[in-house]
Amino acid sequence: EALELKLDELLQLFLLIADKDLFAEIYRERLAKRLLNRRFISLHAEKIMIIKMKTQQGAPFTTKLEGMVNDFGIGEDLAKLWQAHYAQIGSGKNDGENNRKNSILTSSQTSMHNDLHLKPSLEFSVQVLTQGFWPAQKFRELHLTRELTNAKNEFDQWYKARHSHRLLTWIYALGEATVRATFHHSKKYDISLSTFQAVTLLLFNSASSLSFQSICDSLGLDVATGKRILHSLACGKHKILIKTGQPKSINHSQDEFRINCEFSSKLKRFSIPIPSLDAESRKDINLEVQQQRGYNIDATLVRIMKARKRLTHQELIGEVIHQIQNFTPEIKLLRQRIEALIERGYIQRDDADPRSYIYLP
Repeated sequence: EALELKLDELLQLFLLIADKDLFAEIYRERLAKRLLNRRFISLHAEKIMIIKMKTQQGAPFTTKLEGMVNDFGIGEDLAKLWQAHYAQIGSGKNDGENNRKNSILTSSQTSMHNDLHLKPSLEFSVQVLTQGFWPAQKFRELHLTRELTNAKNEFDQWYKARHSHRLLTWIYALGEATVRATFHHSKKYDISLSTFQAVTLLLFNSASSLSFQSICDSLGLDVATGKRILHSLACGKHKILIKTGQPKSINHSQDEFRINCEFSSKLKRFSIPIPSLDAESRKDINLEVQQQRGYNIDATLVRIMKARKRLTHQELIGEVIHQIQNFTPEIKLLRQRIEALIERGYIQRDDADPRSYIYLP
């Protein structure tokens, strides 16, 4: 009952939002993060809130949100089947990594020692998701270690045997990993990292010092991505790496990196945040919303004119504003869309009254 009351209060705030289409895209992005990072309080609460928005705005408004929640549940069931399979082969193949896909999220655990020898103890979990429901993600190349590649290939083969008609795309930027690191004096820490950060640290199990360029070449990273990753590991609160040059900035042409063997922290478990690798995501959302608004306005204009056959400019503008509920269309945009429909031959101006439009069947 308390949950229902709180969600009803949130719904009242939702009803006051003018640009509900923009809100829906941002909500979908945040919902994806909550689900994939297991940071939701209750899946039941997520479903109830989506139902409440669906009741107010109609089914099309929440189609993708419902698809995400349902898809997440189905992916959980598949993940359990994979875990059972992986447990059977675990004694022979100790692979893993925390990756993700347009369709897949995986998590893992690895070990890193200051003697620079990798002794992996990997847990590898995977969640398969349907690409159409979830926010689009940019594919970023990443060269995995041998152990992680073996684990990924094992899953690919297992999944293909079950669903031969489906194509998996790994989106490493959304992956997470827990790395167990042992420094001098046998100090051990469990560090929560992104997949990119984890694979970067694993390079130092076979090299005492690496240049910025050699790290990027080994992992297949561009300069901008490499800077974000290495800045988080060498210039943040938890300095796992030591670098040459300026302590607070990355010089991609000169800096060298090595493990900070004297690293110490009061926390045995901690995370190292990293700035989003997709800094343009909010701009992409705004661009997508603007495109969808154009399609929505076009469809509404054609639907109205097909039903009414002839309308004055003011009557048409008023009908469109009345029928579109997810956002308040700008008059300038409406005029642009009307002109575009005239050019495309959907409507034309009335020769007898230029302020009126006629539908062209």
